[in-house]
This record gives sequence, structure tokens and C-alpha cells, in this order.
Amino acid sequence: MVIQKSITNDFFNFSNLILQTADLKAKSFYPIILSEVSKNFTNEEIGFTLAKLEVLIVRNFVVSGLTANKFEKQLSTLARNIYNENVATIDQVLTEISAMIIDDEKFNNDFSTFAIKDRGQIRFLLRHINDFKETELKVLDDNNKVHIEHILPQKPQKWTDIDQNEVESYIWRFGNLTLLGQEFNTKASNGTFQDKRSIYELSQIKMTQDLLKFNEWNFEATDERQKSLAKMALEIWVK
Repeated sequence: MVIQKSITNDFFNFSNLILQTADLKAKSFYPIILSEVSKNFTNEEIGFTLAKLEVLIVRNFVVSGLTANKFEKQLSTLARNIYNENVATIDQVLTEISAMIIDDEKFNNDFSTFAIKDRGQIRFLLRHINDFKETELKVLDDNNKVHIEHILPQKPQKWTDIDQNEVESYIWRFGNLTLLGQEFNTKASNGTFQDKRSIYELSQIKMTQDLLKFNEWNFEATDERQKSLAKMALEIWVK
């Protein structure tokens, strides 16, 4: 079982949000949170800050691949200004962070074509996208039970109708990745797409079930799915 019943979400549980963002490999925002705690910002306000920082990290660094150095300096300055009370309200904090975030056009364009190999970041993005409109069933946050699935496999010898010269550039495209329960992942492995479809049909993970709308999987299908996921990402990580 890779699905769990959704429990009322305590969005402002900032300890949980910090744990979630650990998968994004970003720690430069910690001083901001420490400054807010020292200045008695409420848990709700810190939750808002963490959510906005998540948007910054996903948009600017994970998807668009911008260099973190410049933004680390800005985040450090913001933490200092919070501590010195030059930035004293949550609205001011959120405005400062929003100003650093790339715009929708760039995010959409970059998301539509990016490739990603960091497994923690892949799982973070896939889980959030899958669970975004899934109100009852959520993907278990257990890497032993939920695996990353390459739709076009890493060893595509059985995929004779695919241009092998182009395979490498599509293996780690985000549109070629989904989540699959451990009990199915080994079976899917390097099989053909028709073999995989019969396995995806058994999955309880919605984004994996959605792959059944494709009768074949190729580079064009990867592009189409990734553009669709980009539209969802714009709704999830709002500037």
C-alpha cells in the first residue's frame, strides 16, 4: 500500500515544513526562521514564510538552476533585517522573498524542459504535484515503499522504435518520471510501454494512473506531459 488517507493538514506546522524542504537540499533560509522565532513571529507567520521560501527554492534553484550565491546573500540580509527589526511584519517578509522569485513565464518555460537527477528533489516535486488535487489519498512519504519510475527506462533495449541517440537526453526529463509502489517497480523495470501500462493500471497513485491516457510513449509524449505538469506547478508554487 503506497497511499494513505489524508488527515486534516496542519499547514502551519513549520517543523514538518522544514523536514519536507530538507529534500530540496537548501539550508540558506534557516537564519530567517531563527530570526523570526527570536522576534516572536507566530507559528502561522513562520508557516507562511516557509511556504514562500519553498516557492523560491523550487522555482529558482531546483527547476531553473540559478546560482544560489546571489540569493544566499539576499536571504542573509533579510534574516539580519528581521533580527534588527528593519523588517518587522510578515507582509514585509513575504514581499522581500517574493521579489527574489522568478516570474511565471520563466518558471513555466524552464519547467517544461528541465531534467533532474537528484532523487530527493524528484520525489518532493512528484509527491506535491500528485497530492495537489488529491483530497482523499496521499502518497506515502516512504522511499522504501514508493520508488521513482522512469517511464522510458534507463535501459531501453526493448524500445526498438525509439531513437537510441536521443534516449540519454530524455531519461531524466521530469516528464519521463513518475512514482510507483515498490511492489510494482521491479515488474515495470525495463519493459515496453505496453508492459508498463498494465502495471500502471494497478497503481493507486493518480499521476501514474493518468499515464493510461497515452497509447504509446515517446519523446513527444514526454514533452506533452511535462508541459501539462508545468501548468500544475504554476498553481502549486505561486509567486
